[in-house]
Amino acid sequence: MKGKTVEYINDIRDLQGVWNSTLKQSNVDSVFLTYEWLFSWLKVYAPDIKQFIICIKENESVIALAPFIILPMRNFGLSLKRLQFIGYGASDYMDFIIQKDNSECLEIIFSFIEKHSHLWNYCELHNISEESENFLLLDKVLSKSYRFYKIGIENPCPYVKLNKSFDNYIKTRIAGLRYDLKKGEGDLIKIGNLTYDKISSQRIALNELSNFFNMAERREQTVNRSTTVINIDNRRRIFKLYVENDFLWSHLNFFRICLDGKVIAYHFGFEYNKKLFWYKPTFDIDYSRYSLGKLLIKWAMMYAIDKNFSEFDFLVGGEPYKYQWATESRNVYGLFLSNNTLFSRLIYYDFVLLVPSLIKVKSHFKLMIKKLLK
Repeated sequence: MKGKTVEYINDIRDLQGVWNSTLKQSNVDSVFLTYEWLFSWLKVYAPDIKQFIICIKENESVIALAPFIILPMRNFGLSLKRLQFIGYGASDYMDFIIQKDNSECLEIIFSFIEKHSHLWNYCELHNISEESENFLLLDKVLSKSYRFYKIGIENPCPYVKLNKSFDNYIKTRIAGLRYDLKKGEGDLIKIGNLTYDKISSQRIALNELSNFFNMAERREQTVNRSTTVINIDNRRRIFKLYVENDFLWSHLNFFRICLDGKVIAYHFGFEYNKKLFWYKPTFDIDYSRYSLGKLLIKWAMMYAIDKNFSEFDFLVGGEPYKYQWATESRNVYGLFLSNNTLFSRLIYYDFVLLVPSLIKVKSHFKLMIKKLLK
């Protein structure tokens, strides 16, 4: 650790000038870890929350960043403080940003976290990709100084490695998918003029957002995925920031399908490092029978191939529809960490050991009742 210094920064804006250049030289470079993405998240979801960004320097140059906040929580009637990544809930990939000496930097980060354990009760980190060099080192690093921690699989992230021909790719998919695409597109063409285009103007995109949200919220209500008014409002605010921010706009993949000039489907996603990230699709439920979700994926994938992108990433979640398309899958992992206080260890036992066991027992009990009632 010779030559390295560590400190924590309580305002991400102090690191604006070095954040993305540090990220670019790491092996976890993702749109979800850019300064603009994290700053937008903080502005909407945590404007008054304590930031705890760990910064490691070598010869005055930043070589590692750990983008944390300390979030007040209420669990089991207790007031707790959770150390977590900035961006949780909106970011599909989260991680430590480290340019070099990953193992040594992780040791410095976790040692620093422990020295400041009076600020937090438990640490909960999510969506760390198994392809991250940091993930591969976590267990080895933590086992040196922590007894109470757990690393576990959270979700798959299906994806497609793109080649130069969509036609060759789609031939490898199930016949039912090919049939739905052909029939859906054919039936729409019979109704009117079918077009698919990427929105190329920030002004037009901002005007389209209202229709996009109305379409998405109507569909979510139909499939019982409705959420609170606060969450809806926050989503509207942060998507607007994505469009307004010039950096994020340059990586935005905002597409629409129109029928006789009327928008019937949208995809709001991102392009970064020659990958297309499938983030938020939606469509007009009045046209559900035309397989619009599948047509959105088809045309987005054709666009990505035309741009010589290497990957189409469906992001976090193992929804069955993704596996009709995906040829590969990577897992993301979560980390639950207790500090060395007795109170924090009790939280560890509750969250990591007791509650999951009770949920498992409850599920088993329900299954037994169903079998008895048959």
